[in-house]
Amino acid sequence: MDIERKNIQAYEYLCHVEEARDWIERCIEEQIDSKTFEEQLRRGIVLAKLAQIIQPGSVKKIFDAEKLQYRHSDNINYLFNVMRNIKFPENFIFELTDLYDKKNIPKVIYCLHALRYIRKSNSILKNKKKNKKKKKKKIINIEYSYIIYIHISIIQSLFRSYWFPSSSC
Repeated sequence: MDIERKNIQAYEYLCHVEEARDWIERCIEEQIDSKTFEEQLRRGIVLAKLAQIIQPGSVKKIFDAEKLQYRHSDNINYLFNVMRNIKFPENFIFELTDLYDKKNIPKVIYCLHALRYIRKSNSILKNKKKNKKKKKKKIINIEYSYIIYIHISIIQSLFRSYWFPSSSC
């Protein structure tokens, strides 16, 4: 039973990893190799690009070197700043050592997963607000055009009755 439970947990974690990778790929419009995904996260380049997508202008310069260096932590810090700027819950934010030193990679993945979920729910709320505004505008336009139609028909009937009086025979 314990082995089965551990296998299920491992499977769910791997699903979260793939979902996070897919989401980042869609956001930054680049392919990320599944085998090197963890290393690419550690270098922070994809995270800095993601931060730039979420909040344009938030990334000054992305440090891009093949070998992992401490300056890569600047790339990760860009994402931290963006998450704090958008008021992402602090308890979901991982620490730099969780990723850079591989101390808690699952927390990093769950953070990205939560970030995706919050961004998606915020965009749904924004779309609903826009749709409500559009519906109100449509109703106002329909009412306005109906009023104009009534006015025109009244004016036409007045015009006809003035210029073409009906003669009773």
